[in-house]
Amino acid sequence: MEKLERVIFDCGGVLVESEGMSQRISWEVAAAHGIPDSEDEIARRYLGVSDDEMMIDLERRHGVTLPSGFRNELLDRKLQAVARDGVPEIPGAKEAVAAVVRAGLLTCVASSGTHPEIDSKLRPLGFLDLFGGHIFSASNVEKGKPEPDLFLHAASAMGVPPARSVVVEDSVNGVLAAVAAGMRVVGYAPDDDRLDLA
Repeated sequence: MEKLERVIFDCGGVLVESEGMSQRISWEVAAAHGIPDSEDEIARRYLGVSDDEMMIDLERRHGVTLPSGFRNELLDRKLQAVARDGVPEIPGAKEAVAAVVRAGLLTCVASSGTHPEIDSKLRPLGFLDLFGGHIFSASNVEKGKPEPDLFLHAASAMGVPPARSVVVEDSVNGVLAAVAAGMRVVGYAPDDDRLDLA
């Protein structure tokens, strides 16, 4: 087994508790544009997936063309919600990242969110300094999770081979992406969805 050099953290659901808010907004915006999926269906299908990937899949499954402003509407609504309500830190997350740094390992964030979303969630809680500016978004790559592109991009940018990286993920899509990238994965399952992640 390769020596571990770097720990990659997902953002929503691993560092901050924002997944419920994001999925609710995604459902509200999709419903306003005539998508009949339930809130549970949106959450099940798109947890850990970028808005772009969700939009592509919604159009494919429902045979529709969503308006060009759909992405911006989603982003604006999410940024407004974070600015208004904030997002709480996952208990112990900051201490866990700090412990990884003290152990001499590199750290970064690789999230399906956009850079403005990630920044709006992590900056107020003081997370950004822990990652030394190593923040990677699905907007940096052609295909987001569950494809491996985001994790491979983060590995290349930081000069660490995939086999020497471990990913901390809370979503099935994120776990699939990490495995496809040839990385080890630690599944974070606070809602007892360990079997799904396994």
